[in-house]
Amino acid sequence: MRLKYNILAGLQVLFSLLFFFQLASVFGAAGESDSFLVSMSIIAAVQLLQLMFVEQLLFFYQQHKAVSKEYARVFYLNSLLFSVAVGVVFIVCFYLFSDEFIDLYLIFGSNSDDKVLLKEVFMYLCFGLIVYPATYVNDRVLNAEEKFALPYVSEMMPYIFMVLCFVWFEYLDIEPDILYLALSRSLGMFFGLIVTSSVLISDGFFKVKYLKLENNFIQFIQNSFMMRFSHNINNFGVNFIVNSFLLSLPEGFASIYHYALKGVTVIKQVIVGPLYRVFQTDFSSCLYNNKSEKAKNVAKKFAKKSMGLYVVLLVISWFLIEPVLNYLVPVKFDSSVVHEISTYFILIGFWHSLMVAELSRITLYMAIKDYKVFLLANSVIVFVLFFTVYLIQVTLVEFVVINIVLQACSYLYYVVMFNKKLQVYVNRNFN
Repeated sequence: MRLKYNILAGLQVLFSLLFFFQLASVFGAAGESDSFLVSMSIIAAVQLLQLMFVEQLLFFYQQHKAVSKEYARVFYLNSLLFSVAVGVVFIVCFYLFSDEFIDLYLIFGSNSDDKVLLKEVFMYLCFGLIVYPATYVNDRVLNAEEKFALPYVSEMMPYIFMVLCFVWFEYLDIEPDILYLALSRSLGMFFGLIVTSSVLISDGFFKVKYLKLENNFIQFIQNSFMMRFSHNINNFGVNFIVNSFLLSLPEGFASIYHYALKGVTVIKQVIVGPLYRVFQTDFSSCLYNNKSEKAKNVAKKFAKKSMGLYVVLLVISWFLIEPVLNYLVPVKFDSSVVHEISTYFILIGFWHSLMVAELSRITLYMAIKDYKVFLLANSVIVFVLFFTVYLIQVTLVEFVVINIVLQACSYLYYVVMFNKKLQVYVNRNFN
């Protein structure tokens, strides 16, 4: 069973890597790639804003399922309809106010050409926002039903469509257009929703005796909002600061940073993704069934395995990244660009290792719906980072180092709070 998930995770990584190598080979590290990669990063942050309304779905669905399957499916359908409404509201808002939104990201400055192209690419990528919340709902329900394979398929679709877009450029022998690439990503997201919805329909999830809004549905939205809001202070705030800072740098730096970041993200997908999907389900199941000691053991086992594998693969990749890039992208990247990507890769990799270490801790706070823990840690990170960059002129290397220090402080805080919060939850609910 785990072999199947590893194969799917491998395919997901393969398509994402193939796309990024194609992007680097065709567009290099220049204005168009800067605009596309920064826009993709901004969209990822916006998607986190959308999840503010459905973040806690897995945990609430598990609680409903403990009562009955019918009860859980009614909750799922209400969540799906609500998520569709969220997607529509977001796309309307960005259609009306996209210029103003992008202008916020130019707080540290940018040239006019970048600004125009950035807004165009962003709007094409925005179309995928219509379906993202609904796809998230489908993916979490499929995970809760232990159909872990299908979410990999839906997450793969945007990259498959972008790879096919490059094939289309090559087959028709036409000039590659970054806007078509952005549109193909959005189409892939639509296809991902179709795939997951088709499976849930065939499994009878749309067949319920009644459909009414349960009393605790508002609580689900409120808890999701507060939990994701406390997360988004970091996720959206740091994303905003990072991309605003990158747009203020000379052309090409944003691409170099995001190429390095993608390498780290791929490692997290390979190692952490498959393990975390299973861990999140197992941990919440133990917690809600009054098995706190087993939950702690599950968390420790996940932390050791995920960190060990992550560090090993990170170091191996660091040694390989320069020869691989020199071989695969020799035309668009000279040796200095490749060396810079390698440098930022290991720095960002160390930064993200702290995020991997946090996962075994923060899952508890998500499961017990304690958003205040995130609120304090993330507010401090964003506040310190923003004013450091705003008041002091720093290089990109110094900027990443500052993030490492702040993330280390966040990790220590989550570790200190873990046992205390777990014991409070057990005493309140089972003693």
